Amino acid sequence: MGRLCERAVLGAVLAMMLAGCGARDEGESANDFAARIKGESAASANASNQKKNAAVANLPQAAADGKKAVKFAEQYVPAGSDAKSQNGLTIRPDGTFALAENGKKVSGKYQWLPDGKRLRLIGVESRPIVLVANGALYRMTNENVPLDDVTPDRMYQLPAVEKP
Repeated sequence: MGRLCERAVLGAVLAMMLAGCGARDEGESANDFAARIKGESAASANASNQKKNAAVANLPQAAADGKKAVKFAEQYVPAGSDAKSQNGLTIRPDGTFALAENGKKVSGKYQWLPDGKRLRLIGVESRPIVLVANGALYRMTNENVPLDDVTPDRMYQLPAVEKP
Protein backbone atom coordinates (compact mmCIF):
# COMPACT_ATOMS: atom_id res chain seq x y z
CA MET A 1 0.00 0.00 0.00
CA GLY A 2 2.89 2.39 0.74
CA ARG A 3 4.25 1.95 -2.79
CA LEU A 4 0.85 2.82 -4.24
CA CYS A 5 0.75 6.10 -2.27
CA GLU A 6 4.28 6.98 -3.38
CA ARG A 7 3.33 6.41 -7.01
CA ALA A 8 0.15 8.48 -6.64
CA VAL A 9 2.10 11.39 -5.11
CA LEU A 10 4.79 11.12 -7.79
CA GLY A 11 2.11 11.05 -10.49
CA ALA A 12 0.43 14.16 -9.06
CA VAL A 13 3.76 16.02 -8.89
CA LEU A 14 4.57 15.09 -12.50
CA ALA A 15 1.12 16.19 -13.65
CA MET A 16 1.57 19.59 -11.96
CA MET A 17 5.02 20.01 -13.51
CA LEU A 18 3.71 19.19 -16.98
CA ALA A 19 0.80 21.61 -16.54
CA GLY A 20 3.31 24.36 -15.79
CA CYS A 21 5.06 23.68 -19.10
CA GLY A 22 2.04 24.64 -21.21
CA ALA A 23 1.72 27.64 -23.50
CA ARG A 24 1.94 31.04 -21.85
CA ASP A 25 -1.00 33.40 -22.18
CA GLU A 26 1.15 36.17 -23.65
CA GLY A 27 2.48 33.93 -26.42
CA GLU A 28 5.99 32.77 -27.14
CA SER A 29 8.58 35.40 -27.93
CA ALA A 30 11.03 34.99 -30.77
CA ASN A 31 13.86 34.41 -28.27
CA ASP A 32 11.89 31.75 -26.38
CA PHE A 33 11.19 29.99 -29.66
CA ALA A 34 14.85 30.13 -30.71
CA ALA A 35 16.00 28.85 -27.33
CA ARG A 36 13.50 25.99 -27.45
CA ILE A 37 14.40 24.99 -31.00
CA LYS A 38 18.17 25.42 -30.69
CA GLY A 39 18.35 24.10 -27.13
CA GLU A 40 20.24 27.18 -25.95
CA SER A 41 21.26 27.34 -22.31
CA ALA A 42 19.82 30.07 -20.10
CA ALA A 43 23.14 31.97 -20.14
CA SER A 44 23.31 31.78 -23.93
CA ALA A 45 19.68 32.89 -24.22
CA ASN A 46 20.41 35.87 -21.92
CA ALA A 47 23.38 36.88 -24.07
CA SER A 48 21.16 36.59 -27.16
CA ASN A 49 18.52 38.74 -25.45
CA GLN A 50 21.07 41.48 -24.70
CA LYS A 51 22.24 41.50 -28.33
CA LYS A 52 18.64 41.53 -29.54
CA ASN A 53 17.74 44.39 -27.21
CA ALA A 54 20.62 46.47 -28.57
CA ALA A 55 19.68 45.59 -32.17
CA VAL A 56 15.97 46.37 -31.80
CA ALA A 57 16.47 49.60 -29.87
CA ASN A 58 16.72 51.46 -33.17
CA LEU A 59 13.87 49.65 -34.93
CA PRO A 60 10.55 51.45 -35.43
CA GLN A 61 8.22 50.74 -32.52
CA ALA A 62 4.45 50.22 -32.50
CA ALA A 63 2.52 53.30 -33.58
CA ALA A 64 0.11 54.89 -31.14
CA ASP A 65 -2.59 54.75 -33.85
CA GLY A 66 -1.97 52.22 -36.61
CA LYS A 67 -4.69 53.62 -38.86
CA LYS A 68 -2.93 56.99 -38.96
CA ALA A 69 0.60 55.58 -39.23
CA VAL A 70 0.13 53.07 -42.06
CA LYS A 71 0.89 54.34 -45.55
CA PHE A 72 -2.13 52.98 -47.38
CA ALA A 73 -1.72 51.71 -50.95
CA GLU A 74 2.09 51.78 -50.74
CA GLN A 75 4.09 48.57 -50.92
CA TYR A 76 6.13 47.74 -47.85
CA VAL A 77 9.04 45.40 -48.65
CA PRO A 78 11.01 43.07 -46.37
CA ALA A 79 13.82 44.85 -44.51
CA GLY A 80 16.93 45.02 -46.68
CA SER A 81 14.98 44.82 -49.95
CA ASP A 82 14.77 47.56 -52.53
CA ALA A 83 11.87 49.02 -54.47
CA LYS A 84 12.31 46.35 -57.18
CA SER A 85 11.61 43.53 -54.72
CA GLN A 86 9.06 40.98 -55.84
CA ASN A 87 8.08 40.45 -52.18
CA GLY A 88 5.95 42.96 -50.37
CA LEU A 89 2.80 43.84 -48.48
CA THR A 90 0.31 46.53 -49.45
CA ILE A 91 -2.48 47.62 -47.10
CA ARG A 92 -5.28 49.42 -48.92
CA PRO A 93 -7.74 51.88 -47.35
CA ASP A 94 -10.71 49.86 -48.68
CA GLY A 95 -10.02 46.99 -46.24
CA THR A 96 -8.05 44.79 -48.63
CA PHE A 97 -4.40 43.77 -48.83
CA ALA A 98 -1.96 42.31 -51.35
CA LEU A 99 0.89 40.10 -50.17
CA ALA A 100 3.65 38.69 -52.33
CA GLU A 101 6.24 36.38 -50.80
CA ASN A 102 8.36 33.53 -52.09
CA GLY A 103 6.81 33.71 -55.55
CA LYS A 104 3.24 33.48 -54.26
CA LYS A 105 0.67 36.25 -54.31
CA VAL A 106 -2.24 36.42 -51.91
CA SER A 107 -4.87 39.10 -51.65
CA GLY A 108 -7.89 39.43 -49.47
CA LYS A 109 -9.42 41.40 -46.66
CA TYR A 110 -7.99 42.49 -43.36
CA GLN A 111 -9.58 43.55 -40.09
CA TRP A 112 -8.20 45.83 -37.39
CA LEU A 113 -7.72 44.34 -33.94
CA PRO A 114 -9.35 46.28 -31.06
CA ASP A 115 -6.08 47.95 -30.00
CA GLY A 116 -5.87 49.83 -33.34
CA LYS A 117 -2.18 48.97 -33.63
CA ARG A 118 -2.50 45.62 -35.41
CA LEU A 119 -4.54 44.05 -38.14
CA ARG A 120 -5.26 40.48 -39.19
CA LEU A 121 -4.72 39.35 -42.77
CA ILE A 122 -7.74 37.12 -43.30
CA GLY A 123 -6.88 33.87 -45.07
CA VAL A 124 -3.13 34.07 -44.44
CA GLU A 125 -1.85 31.12 -42.41
CA SER A 126 1.75 32.10 -41.77
CA ARG A 127 2.21 35.26 -39.67
CA PRO A 128 -1.30 36.69 -40.21
CA ILE A 129 -1.00 39.54 -37.68
CA VAL A 130 0.55 42.82 -38.84
CA LEU A 131 1.80 45.31 -36.26
CA VAL A 132 1.86 48.86 -37.60
CA ALA A 133 4.90 50.86 -36.52
CA ASN A 134 6.07 54.32 -37.44
CA GLY A 135 7.48 53.73 -40.94
CA ALA A 136 7.29 49.93 -40.86
CA LEU A 137 5.08 46.87 -40.55
CA TYR A 138 5.94 43.70 -38.62
CA ARG A 139 4.51 40.28 -39.44
CA MET A 140 3.56 38.49 -36.20
CA THR A 141 2.59 34.88 -35.63
CA ASN A 142 -0.48 35.64 -33.52
CA GLU A 143 -2.09 38.37 -31.45
CA ASN A 144 -0.42 37.10 -28.27
CA VAL A 145 3.05 38.21 -29.40
CA PRO A 146 4.01 41.26 -27.30
CA LEU A 147 3.92 44.59 -29.14
CA ASP A 148 7.57 45.24 -28.34
CA ASP A 149 8.74 41.88 -29.75
CA VAL A 150 9.96 43.42 -33.00
CA THR A 151 12.83 41.99 -35.03
CA PRO A 152 14.39 42.92 -38.38
CA ASP A 153 13.53 39.54 -39.91
CA ARG A 154 9.80 40.23 -39.54
CA MET A 155 9.97 43.88 -40.59
CA TYR A 156 8.55 45.32 -43.81
CA GLN A 157 9.42 48.91 -44.64
CA LEU A 158 8.85 51.43 -47.36
CA PRO A 159 11.67 51.07 -49.89
CA ALA A 160 14.31 53.76 -49.95
CA VAL A 161 13.91 56.16 -52.83
CA GLU A 162 16.82 55.80 -55.24
CA LYS A 163 18.50 59.05 -56.18
CA PRO A 164 19.28 59.63 -59.89
